[in-house]
Amino acid sequence: MPRVEVISRKRLLDDFFKVDEVCLRFERFDGTMSAVVRRLNFERGDAAAALLVNVERGIVYLVQQFMCPTLEKAGGWLDTVVAGMIDAGETPEQAIRREIVEEAGFTVEAVEPIASFFVSPGGSSERIFLFAALVSDAARTSAGGGLAIENEDIKVMEWPIDAFLARVIAGVASLTFAPIVKEVVQAFKVRSISDYGAGKQNLLRGLNEQGLADFEYYPYDPAFPEYGAPWPADLVCCIDVLEHIEPECLDAVLDDLCAITVKRGFFSVHCEPAVKVLTDGRNAHLIQKPSSWWLPRLCRSFEIKHLETSPGGFWTLVEPQRPAAAA
Repeated sequence: MPRVEVISRKRLLDDFFKVDEVCLRFERFDGTMSAVVRRLNFERGDAAAALLVNVERGIVYLVQQFMCPTLEKAGGWLDTVVAGMIDAGETPEQAIRREIVEEAGFTVEAVEPIASFFVSPGGSSERIFLFAALVSDAARTSAGGGLAIENEDIKVMEWPIDAFLARVIAGVASLTFAPIVKEVVQAFKVRSISDYGAGKQNLLRGLNEQGLADFEYYPYDPAFPEYGAPWPADLVCCIDVLEHIEPECLDAVLDDLCAITVKRGFFSVHCEPAVKVLTDGRNAHLIQKPSSWWLPRLCRSFEIKHLETSPGGFWTLVEPQRPAAAA
């Protein structure tokens, strides 16, 4: 184990949370000791969290509550798994069983550990112990909602497993395509982007990481009703979404996309089967067709300006069809 020499330790804040200042030297990879460095540690203890799964009904439970630290960046109310601090003398499993009763109203039938991890090891010593907890309607002993003495006001929400998994993985492809979208934004001086099927807004994150921030961003995703309705924009991005649409609904979705595309659209389609299978046995990619099948359908509403293949599919830059001017 590499050496660490603690020079001094001082508590700067001693409240519900603690902040410690530590001055130390640590062994570098070349075997030498570092200079004395100053580090701050945000100490709040460890926590336990659990995803509640009702196998019989095919649902998971999330909880929604107001969390003050997220007010400025996320509006304050978050959908989360059940979670809470581990009290003195408790094991992680004991803590999560208690939290599940308090927040969701279930007596847990079985708890399975998933992992433990540090939340932000560069500045905090907090660890999370994550579990999967099996529950049933018969095991519900109360409505949950949190402890009144702690001023908690918690809403318990049911999510079908398919919808929950779609929400978890939503938007991953957006990070891959962000550099291409950046080029489109810069080439056409785009001032607004509508992200159709935004998932967790990974496209916005990817563009911000690429150094782009000076544009209006409008997310839309049925799995995130808080985003609201689709919004018109200079550039409409629909990234790895269309293959998930029920085939009989595809034309209506393309009409919606055309209606909100002010200038251009960036669409990507994955043409091969997904890894994920829905609970009804169907592949998550409900449409598995080559680009030759997709293009005539896109051309009904759009003009294809550019098309390239991508791993497992293709992406295209389009412009909406405009009605012919009256003579």
